[in-house]
Amino acid sequence: MVTHMNCPLCDHDQARILPFHYEWEGARFDLGVCRTCGHISLCPMPAAEQIQSFYGEEYFETGLHGLDRENATYIERADAAHAQTLDFVRKELLSRHPKAHSFFEIGAATGHLLQATQEAGISRTGGVEISSEAVAHARSTFGFELICANVDDADVSVFETGWDLVYAGDVLEHVRNPDRLVSTMAHLVADDGVVVVRIPATFELISTRVAGACLSLLGKSMRLPDAPYHLHEFKAGPIRELFARHFDDVEIINDIVSPTELNLKGLRPGYVGKLALHLLNYPVTKLFGVFGDRFTIIAKRPRRENIRT
Repeated sequence: MVTHMNCPLCDHDQARILPFHYEWEGARFDLGVCRTCGHISLCPMPAAEQIQSFYGEEYFETGLHGLDRENATYIERADAAHAQTLDFVRKELLSRHPKAHSFFEIGAATGHLLQATQEAGISRTGGVEISSEAVAHARSTFGFELICANVDDADVSVFETGWDLVYAGDVLEHVRNPDRLVSTMAHLVADDGVVVVRIPATFELISTRVAGACLSLLGKSMRLPDAPYHLHEFKAGPIRELFARHFDDVEIINDIVSPTELNLKGLRPGYVGKLALHLLNYPVTKLFGVFGDRFTIIAKRPRRENIRT
């Protein structure tokens, strides 16, 4: 089915509805793929006030992906994973810019990653976070004065700039306007700095491709669990084109979680099939860098003339 949808990446006004949808507070949100650029986003797009309501205190208690499986709050999980977080900072972030002295995080949550960067030797830190509860925790626990704002509509011209490293982990899929956020990161980073972005790539997976084909043949749509936190689903082509608008040097790495870390949400036949396909998918991604469920984007040399504030 074709429907009207203003694509947030190319502004084309037609999309094909995919056989996946969310239901939240009596409203249905389908996933639509732009017929011009191939970007996938919610149709209709939730209003700004709806998005703000997603990230109340309960989000960090029970709403965040995987917390149900671990039977832990976000803070409990982050506290327990401090050693892994510090390892991630050194291997995945500082390795991109070994001489970095400053770090800015978009979607800084409760401040755990910022605290790890300080332990790793970063002297100047900053961040922005939409959740007032998370900002309060970062202040009371670590002493960070985060900016409490929705980066979709924040006046980024007043943010400090010149950061050696700018990081956004699992954020780009949550904002209404990904192009504006990438422009914001280009505004924040120093001329010789590095932007690192990590986002899910669920629609690259073999299991998602198979499920979509089967559901389309059957004329059915699958209701996805949780609230519609993810406003977008990213594919390799559109995400590369998006970052290339704002940076001259863009590298995209496609990786995949281990089958042992897969969040199956139960052992129903559909999830068992997902696990079986993931076992096939895993070595393919590791060998060839395709069909993975996560993108890491490393962007350098911002195009200042394209920056919008």
